[in-house]
Amino acid sequence: MASALSIRGLQKTYPAVGGKPPVTVLGGVDLDVPPGAIVSLVGLNGSGKTTLLRLVAGLETPTGGTVRIDGREPVAGAAGGIGLVSQDLALLPWRTVRANIALGLELQGLSRARREVVAREYEAAFGLSACAERYPKELSGGMRQKAAIARTLAAGPGVVLMDEPFSALDCQTRNRMQAFLLDIWTRRRDTIMFVTHHIEEAAFLSDRIVVLTPRPSTVAAVLDVNLPRPRTRIDPGLTALRAKTLAILNRLSRQEH
Repeated sequence: MASALSIRGLQKTYPAVGGKPPVTVLGGVDLDVPPGAIVSLVGLNGSGKTTLLRLVAGLETPTGGTVRIDGREPVAGAAGGIGLVSQDLALLPWRTVRANIALGLELQGLSRARREVVAREYEAAFGLSACAERYPKELSGGMRQKAAIARTLAAGPGVVLMDEPFSALDCQTRNRMQAFLLDIWTRRRDTIMFVTHHIEEAAFLSDRIVVLTPRPSTVAAVLDVNLPRPRTRIDPGLTALRAKTLAILNRLSRQEH
């Protein structure tokens, strides 16, 4: 079931190392992700987008502030309500597609029989049945992406974090994967926080776009995407939204320099 994500005053400072001063990446981030919504994070390089996701996922400890899922502090991993699709996908090369999809269920202690049933359901939903017994190295980039997303969703997280999952794909494959993600989301209505460098991707996918300032990062702007779904990439509303987002980023870049 989709969950609501609330972030208040989230801060992250990395301590001094090797004579270099401490680095404050996040200076106090406040944002909300409503249940069943897709919210994208955009910002200049180094603005702490991935750091923010890692803090929400419980992979790092914040210096200050809070993260709440349905009003409760999350626990790292899907069992605690969080699922993460990272840039490197992190598929285990020695496990088949089916075994990778079942990994989160295995960590949750589900029986082998139940893991098999759920994994097969997700194979079918993601168009992976024909390659279920293959290993990651035998798959195309798009199929590996599907397997990684299937593994995350199969574990049943309340909130899904996606860190530039399509950045390594060519333009056509990336467009197909965006459409595929929206198809899955339309059926499931997961709560998704999505990090991207592509303004077009953020506009096409999102219900809301959050723009971060340069470090120490805070929220520079929140843009609600009040456009009907399904969307087309040539929608004039998307063109206007891209232009507005780009103007904010250009202003932040000028202020930084």
